Amino acid sequence: MRKANVIVVMAAAVMLAAMTGIAAAESLKILHPATGTEVSSVSLAPGSTITYDLEVGPFLNNPTVLHTLTNQVHVNVNPGAALASDISVEYQEQSPPGLWNPAPYQWTQETAADTYETLKVNLTLAQDAPPGADYTIVIIDVATGERFEFAVASMGANSIPEFATIALPVGAILGLLFLFNHRKRRKE
Repeated sequence: MRKANVIVVMAAAVMLAAMTGIAAAESLKILHPATGTEVSSVSLAPGSTITYDLEVGPFLNNPTVLHTLTNQVHVNVNPGAALASDISVEYQEQSPPGLWNPAPYQWTQETAADTYETLKVNLTLAQDAPPGADYTIVIIDVATGERFEFAVASMGANSIPEFATIALPVGAILGLLFLFNHRKRRKE
């Protein structure tokens, strides 16, 4: 009985230590600048650019640590000649705003431990990127080893829905309205 209690206490201590270590880890997040919601995938038309916030933290160390951001682009679905070089990723400090810089991007942490810093990340899909290609971008903070992955899909510039895609739902709604109106009048 005593041995079982010791094992339970040791298991609880190991779980607590593991959860504390997981919770204390720094993280990278891509956030929508207007809503602040986390972004895990992006759809871009060839030749277009989009800008998001890149939140780093909470920091485990004190200010003046030099961070280096690198990124990797992987082609997942390759219709045609999709290349990793179809996507360019650039970074910029938010305050004060500076020039856009490609990876490896270095910046010095200015805030204290347990706080966050926000950078800007700019994604550009090349004009000649094939529509329908699917990419994965991995952003890595070399100083901490933290990684963030998100998907980028290349949309076709001429994606117009077929007539039936619009007409069938509209017809169904009008039919329901007619049916409910007919039943209402029949009861009166």
